[in-house]
Amino acid sequence: MRDLIRLTRPLNLLIVVLTMVVMRYGVIGGWLSITPWRGWVWPIMGTERPVFALSHILFSLLVASTVLIMAGGNVINDYFDTRIDRVNKPHGVIVGRSVKRRVAMAVHWALSG
Repeated sequence: MRDLIRLTRPLNLLIVVLTMVVMRYGVIGGWLSITPWRGWVWPIMGTERPVFALSHILFSLLVASTVLIMAGGNVINDYFDTRIDRVNKPHGVIVGRSVKRRVAMAVHWALSG
């Protein structure tokens, strides 16, 4: 089980989540909150200043789906790179040694689906 989690590269997934959150709430949110909208109505939403197009729940679903697809991609990458990894980093190979190839393919399908 621990090797399956290592196969998805959780640190990379965490970096993706943090990047998405910082971009939404830090960069885009900061830009929206300081944009001067004086006296006229924003034509799309009917408010005086724009708001996020995605709600917090939809954004969370977007982040979750992105992370799951990326985790599945990491698993299938290790599945197909086992031959090269045996040469480059022989002690770091997971698929074929501690995780069976069929299990890795099933995990890829489950995460990507």
